[in-house]
Amino acid sequence: MESDDAAILIGVSQYRDPSLLDVPAARNSLHAMHRLLTSPELCGWSEDQVHVLEDPAGATDLALELHRLAEETTGTLLIYFVGHGVVSKSGALCLAAGDTQPRYPDLTGLEYDKVRSALLDSPAQVKLVILDCCYSGRIIHGLAGAGESQLVDSTDVRGVYTLTAADQVAHVPPRDETASTSFTQVLCDVVRSGIPGAPPTLALTDIYPKLKSTLKARGLPEPNHRVTDTVESYSFSRNVAYAGSTGFRLLPQEHVDHFLRILAAQPRHDLTTQSIEKLEDWPGVYLLHRESSDAPEILYAATGGRSIAVRLGRHLRKINGRCYIDARDLSFSYLKLDDDLSVLSPGSSCTSTFTPRGVLRCGTTPASVTTTRGG
Repeated sequence: MESDDAAILIGVSQYRDPSLLDVPAARNSLHAMHRLLTSPELCGWSEDQVHVLEDPAGATDLALELHRLAEETTGTLLIYFVGHGVVSKSGALCLAAGDTQPRYPDLTGLEYDKVRSALLDSPAQVKLVILDCCYSGRIIHGLAGAGESQLVDSTDVRGVYTLTAADQVAHVPPRDETASTSFTQVLCDVVRSGIPGAPPTLALTDIYPKLKSTLKARGLPEPNHRVTDTVESYSFSRNVAYAGSTGFRLLPQEHVDHFLRILAAQPRHDLTTQSIEKLEDWPGVYLLHRESSDAPEILYAATGGRSIAVRLGRHLRKINGRCYIDARDLSFSYLKLDDDLSVLSPGSSCTSTFTPRGVLRCGTTPASVTTTRGG
């Protein structure tokens, strides 16, 4: 059964091989990430969307569960791993399960290439990967020697944001049984404190500079990140430090989420003069999509306070005047509304910014693609 969103949190703190030290901080980090994601004031994931895999013993079962959940996810897929990472003789990063043997990591660990395969096979529109383990940063920057291009290419998956610790899990003193790893702790602290001057919702690209500067100031290894396509602006959390103007909600958040799910499920129409002329002069809301070989990509969300046909016609004229975007690649979906939205913005065409979890942060031109989670 397919689901819209899924967060897969993997934490390994206990190892059978004596050469891999136990990492109690990994267990704490796993639970800290779970609390962060399910916080209604921050990331807003529901409990049934977050799958916690704590101390998996075998890499094979872990890989199968990872692939199963990824293949069932159509909206947002988040994969988080904390624990040991080891590098095979071929230069591949392997995520260590409980029974992983450092001598044979490619046979007993979860090679990152299998994670990459799960990402490629998943129909999810947005994919986020956060790795807090040894050598995780090197899948972005590459290892010296023959394995470099392989490791760099391993993160090159369309529509994926990859955030990694630098080279190793930051261990804490054994007596401190409540501490998390430094990377995950700082990440959680940044999100919980918010970022003054940042937008009302925080994308991982908003969080990354603060995460990097904080780790550097503490003398800890700096993180790394890699962005492909428009996923760079996909919101991870609400910004609790946002100092914008205060306001009020006309609808509860769950009603807004339900409305946006209905909107996203509407049929798509080619963005052409002929299609637009078939629309009646109704107010409504609409989405612009870019067609692709994988899944349609939502580019823009807005309202037509008096007429969505008028708004779509303006979009088409602007797009036809640009050389870097082709209207033939675009489509639109819409919902007619009984309410006249223009009363909310007298004398102007009303453009709304939708910021519920999993939809868009917009308000610029269709070519400026910004996706969000967390509104």
